[in-house]
Amino acid sequence: MIDKNNELLTVIVTCYNGQKYLPTFFDQLNRQTYKNLKLVIVNDGSTDESLKLIKEYCNAHSFAKYIDSQNFGVATAKGMGLALAEGEFVTFCDVDDLLHPKHFEVLMTTVLDSGADMGVCSFKRVKENKIKRLNFDRALPDKKLEVLDKISAMQTFFSQKKYDYVLWNKVFSLKTLKNSGARFIEGTRYGEESPFIYSFLKASDKVAFKKVKSYYYIQRESSLMHVGFNPTRLDIFRNIDLVYKDCLINYPTVSPYVNSMRAGYACGLLYFMKKGKHAGANDVKQTIDRLIEDCSKLKYCKKTSAFRRIFIPFVVPLAKIAFNKKLKNK
Repeated sequence: MIDKNNELLTVIVTCYNGQKYLPTFFDQLNRQTYKNLKLVIVNDGSTDESLKLIKEYCNAHSFAKYIDSQNFGVATAKGMGLALAEGEFVTFCDVDDLLHPKHFEVLMTTVLDSGADMGVCSFKRVKENKIKRLNFDRALPDKKLEVLDKISAMQTFFSQKKYDYVLWNKVFSLKTLKNSGARFIEGTRYGEESPFIYSFLKASDKVAFKKVKSYYYIQRESSLMHVGFNPTRLDIFRNIDLVYKDCLINYPTVSPYVNSMRAGYACGLLYFMKKGKHAGANDVKQTIDRLIEDCSKLKYCKKTSAFRRIFIPFVVPLAKIAFNKKLKNK
């Protein structure tokens, strides 16, 4: 019988100016019911007191180690942390999010009970001003495991229907990860997750999913994902294009779902372009053109939600109206 508290889980965390969030994050680590952990925290060139707090925690806890790095960006920082991963499994956390005390236990029971290469849980989006409403003492529901084969897992991942493209609601077999050759593309600021997870799935046999919301993604106005447009956001397209080209050759039944994810990215990018002031006409046009191309493939995505298949094509005419002046002046 598997001892679900005996498998070592490496937790990788990157931190850039996280002084405000580190005390809470460390407290949540200490409260986790799953105890066989190794923490690797990468200080990604913080200019506040983050490094001091990280050093203090690591000096007081033998399971925690840190790397002090220049600010190379989140993808490079995650790669540094991954190089120090040990044990059987690895997961990722963002220092400004929140965890239920049983979060790691949920992930580990999911992957161990199923014998899968990757375990996935649900998560809850929480606005920053609603954090006080969270009840960390609530009992989590006992949900049934759903196990997916490689192709179904890829289609589900890219459709973003059951689990999203993020890293922090997933646990990965370290053996499968090493065999997959999955890596983070250095210098990437946005969208580093998609090629990493895709490479991992290619080497996987099955993925297990449990609809338990044990991770709380905090939507902060100051976070990378909620600031206005800047050119580095186009990293998302460069990364997903790498996946798409490989899918067309090796997994043609998956490729339309990559179109679905890319269309979702385009919609989000157009929103930030409209919200911000730094989007050029060429960036807008290329994003709309991508969206038009991807919309033509949505009809082949039966596992993508009907809402996405119906709503996304309406974004095209709306975007053309919203950016009419900018496109005319191109």
